[in-house]
Amino acid sequence: MSDETEELKTFEEALRRYSTLLGLRINVELAKSVEAVQAKIMKDVEAFLSSVDLGSLDLSNLLARLSDSGRLSNYIVEVGRALKDEVSPDKAEESLTKALEGDVSSRGSRSALLVFQAVARAYASHYERKNGTVEEKTAYCPLCGSESRTMVRVGEEYLMVCHLCGYAWRVSRKTLVCPFCGNSNPFSIGIFMDKDRRLGLAYCQECGSSWRVILDERIASAPRILLPLLALAAERLRDALPGGASGKEPHEGSSEGQLGGGNDEAQGQQ
Repeated sequence: MSDETEELKTFEEALRRYSTLLGLRINVELAKSVEAVQAKIMKDVEAFLSSVDLGSLDLSNLLARLSDSGRLSNYIVEVGRALKDEVSPDKAEESLTKALEGDVSSRGSRSALLVFQAVARAYASHYERKNGTVEEKTAYCPLCGSESRTMVRVGEEYLMVCHLCGYAWRVSRKTLVCPFCGNSNPFSIGIFMDKDRRLGLAYCQECGSSWRVILDERIASAPRILLPLLALAAERLRDALPGGASGKEPHEGSSEGQLGGGNDEAQGQQ
């Protein structure tokens, strides 16, 4: 079995296992077909990255080089053909420009965005192999600039995961820190957990920000690009947050979700 086939199998198995476990309704076959298309592009981009003098190459420069070589248009056309969202070669990059400007209804825009993500994922993978995990107290991806609302706890580390490129950067060790304002006061930041302590919604009283947290390391071990999707299951705890839409008291482990109780994480009071 080839590496690509094995990785796709792992992707599908993780998606089926954890989406069912977390009660998410996901079109697994569609997700699998998109992943297969992106994996092919990523392999080609990573080969391209290995063959050029990168220098200070960032994602924007990489896209420019792929455009100059004709690869970018070819990717968009190929993805469009595979997903029945076909676009002509001379309109391919135009569809990407429109999509990035917010026009996702035009023909080819969906395919163009999937190509953009595949390129970003390949770049992030290459960057991580060379530079490892960076530490930044921010909710914005250091590589592509996308805002993340997904955190994972692995051992003593809290990492944010980018939904676009899949890069993970360390926000803090041992202590939960707000990636939006840097607050680490245990009396004004905490995680509202589900009853099984697999997922939670973190909330910072200092800036009012909230974000999803994967606490179960088994779930955190799923292919990284899946983590923001799986973390969406934490949204069922949204009403537990201070000022939540329903105004109800915290539920699903509410005794564990109170802020201001010190930093005894075993009681959900990070």
